[in-house]
Amino acid sequence: MPLLTAVLVSIALYFLVLERDALLAFAQVEQTEGEAHVATLGDSEGTHIVSVVAVHSEAQTIDSAVVLRGRTEAARSVEVRAETSGLVISEPLRKGAFVEAGDVLCELDPGTRASSLAEARARLTEAMARVPEAEAQYDVFVAARDRVPESRLLHNVRVVDLLAIATAMLDGELAYRKGEYDFAFKRLRDAVALDDALPYDEPWGWMQPTRHALGALLLEQGRLAEAEAVYREDLGLGGKLTRAQIHPDNIWALRGLMDCLTARGAGATPEARLIRQRLDLAQARSDLPVEVSCFCARGRAG
Repeated sequence: MPLLTAVLVSIALYFLVLERDALLAFAQVEQTEGEAHVATLGDSEGTHIVSVVAVHSEAQTIDSAVVLRGRTEAARSVEVRAETSGLVISEPLRKGAFVEAGDVLCELDPGTRASSLAEARARLTEAMARVPEAEAQYDVFVAARDRVPESRLLHNVRVVDLLAIATAMLDGELAYRKGEYDFAFKRLRDAVALDDALPYDEPWGWMQPTRHALGALLLEQGRLAEAEAVYREDLGLGGKLTRAQIHPDNIWALRGLMDCLTARGAGATPEARLIRQRLDLAQARSDLPVEVSCFCARGRAG
């Protein structure tokens, strides 16, 4: 009996030490819940064991695909620019949206364009002595002007203040065309005062110097002293205006002052020769000849 026990213990130790891997594989196969079956084969002497594992196969679908990463580029590009500036008041199209020719990309606030256009048309027609048509355009201008809110600014200048200058200019030039000279010159002087009272801005809030129209029409009516004083102030030779209110060496004011000096017989004085030199220099830089200080004058060339 002790001998048999010793033999059994020796066999057990043999399997534990020398066949450990086979025993571990056998133990793992037993845990596959019956899906796998293990068969152990050995020779007649039990000197070698071979483990065979059988697994049930299942058909599976394998996707065949190629994953690529890249960046697309447009075949052509178009640069879109607005012909004017303004506040966008509509929702713009999103970037990358498809558009056709003529589609509206976004809508800009018209601002004062309607009133400015009406003013320009009114001044054009009145300058051509078409008073009834000018008065009709004046009414269009007033209607457009009255729609502009007082809060609207052009840089740091209130637009209503600019339109007040336009109103005074139109009143003066329309009255001049109807022969109402005293009222015409009063309204033109009102425009000058309103222009001088504007806050400093670059560029000027009111781009066309108001004194040019006043001086040209005074000169046309033979009021030489008044016209000459107006041009001197505009050029900065009067000494009463600030630097922001004058237009040194402005070709239109130089033209008007030279005409005044010539009309009163002072065209050959030393001062007149200096004015002539400045006028010739300004004219050399001009694209077109300037023969009157304002096209509103009836005696303008052309």
